[in-house]
Parts: sequence; structure tokens; C-alpha cells
Amino acid sequence: MILRNIEDFEGVKVGGYNCNNIRYADDTVLIASNQEDLQRMINVVTRESTNMGLSIKQVTRFNYLGFTITSDGRCDEEIKKRIALSKQAFQKMSSILKNKVISISTKTRVLKCYVWSILLYGSES
Repeated sequence: MILRNIEDFEGVKVGGYNCNNIRYADDTVLIASNQEDLQRMINVVTRESTNMGLSIKQVTRFNYLGFTITSDGRCDEEIKKRIALSKQAFQKMSSILKNKVISISTKTRVLKCYVWSILLYGSES
């Protein structure tokens, strides 16, 4: 009911639809095209939440579907995390990747499947 009050605020266009919030479980992300609109949405949501007896906490980072989103919008932290996770996966697969009996095409398929997928997860977003 609270978010109905921000339906008319402009967010970003996704597939022709206006998207100004993302909701997942007990988390909500507000999206605006500029800082002033975002602040107006925050003011409305804060006011309506207080009226309903809820409190709002602003965070500097959060995980959304396995991807770390920071308040500054940069991806540095997520990139470092993905590199570390893919290095770990590579180390776990090193016995296969260094095995001289296994063909290079099989090693390439293993690398793409188990290492690259971890490294590139969420890179489009």
C-alpha cells in the first residue's frame, strides 16, 4: 500500500514500462532518473511508512539475487568478489585443467562451465 503512492514517479524504462522500484522479500530498492526525484520518492515512502508504523533503514550496500549493489553505483566490490570466486573455482578444478590425459577441448569446456560462469555472473547488470 505504501508503494502505491510512488507509482506516478518516473524511474527508468524497462521494456517500455516505468520501473521506479524493485521489491524482493523484505527489501525495496527505489530507482529514479535523477537525485531530486529519488529524494521525493524517499520522502513519500518515509512519510507513508511512518504513518503505517514502519521504520526505514538506508544502507550503503546490499545483496540482490547474489549481486552486491552499492550506494555509489560502482561495481568495484562486485568485480573483486567475482574474480576471487572464479580463482577459487579454478583452484578446485586445477587437477582436471592440468591433467595431460584430458583433451584441450574438454578442459576449455570445463573452464567455461565452472570458472567463466562464476566470473561473468551478473556482468550484464
